[in-house]
Amino acid sequence: MDYLTWPVEWRSRKSGAGLFHAVATPVPALLAEGLPAEVGLLLPNRNSQPVELAIADRLAAGDGARPALGLFMANPFLKLDTVAAACQSASIEWIVNLPSVAQQDSEFGQQLEDVGLDLTGELRRLDALHARGLRTAAVVTDAEGAEKAIAAGAEVLIVLPRVSDFAAGFPSSRQRGTAIQLVRNALASSDWQGSVLGLGDATEAAHPALWPEGVDGLMIRPKAA
Repeated sequence: MDYLTWPVEWRSRKSGAGLFHAVATPVPALLAEGLPAEVGLLLPNRNSQPVELAIADRLAAGDGARPALGLFMANPFLKLDTVAAACQSASIEWIVNLPSVAQQDSEFGQQLEDVGLDLTGELRRLDALHARGLRTAAVVTDAEGAEKAIAAGAEVLIVLPRVSDFAAGFPSSRQRGTAIQLVRNALASSDWQGSVLGLGDATEAAHPALWPEGVDGLMIRPKAA
């Protein structure tokens, strides 16, 4: 079972201490056709839970540090006990809500909220997995989502662009940086001591001086394992 690896580069050894250094997700069916992975993961093109559990099985057979496992947490049929057991068997410590319905535009997001499949539901499931012994990182797109995520106990925030932001290609560094700064501003008055990741490509990852202000690291656009 192939999967995507989203490497994580931390700004310093200290900032990445005890955290994950990659995220593993399924491979979107349309990835080969040029659709960005960040968008393709949101398409309902497969029964996600067996795919994600197969990734956990494959990771269990590997060597070295385990990546965080990206799960589509809006799946109403997600069996949390099964997921937690698979992760523990594979020595996976971290769960991430990647992809996240927070990446959808506001109009579609409202429709998802109306049926209980919004970011709040994702964070509720993340919190339930945390209660089962897993550490959690949360994908957010804005300040409101970030505040909800830290209230749900997320130790790491991953600030991703929305689907609409990819309309003209990969969003600019300025555009991504603005969203990150809004998140940081919203958290300034809290006592949260977690880490913030931005999204970048391999070229950006090699030059930390060019990273957006306010990030502790970059999650790098993926490559197939």
